[in-house]
Amino acid sequence: MSDTELWMLIGRRLCARLIPRAPCSGVWAGRGKSGSCGLCGFPIAEQDVYCEVELPPADGHADHTLFAHIDCHQVWTELSQIAAYGPTRRHSRPADLCARR
Repeated sequence: MSDTELWMLIGRRLCARLIPRAPCSGVWAGRGKSGSCGLCGFPIAEQDVYCEVELPPADGHADHTLFAHIDCHQVWTELSQIAAYGPTRRHSRPADLCARR
């Protein structure tokens, strides 16, 4: 999947509120995990570097852990910052992803 496709996929999922914005209590990284990425939905292979993200409680739900490819985690973090604060020099991707459906 290209970088642009990954940005659009995670952006659409973020806009549809299928995934939360990125604030988290802790992040750990490791190699491979059976299961799928909580951000893109694709499998996490044994050779992949993945992040284990501890999410705080939201909307009355208990904390939970999200597993994600490292690249998906980076895009998710950047898109969440854009959604919260608008584009910056460091985050120059379009802020209107939700309007592009």
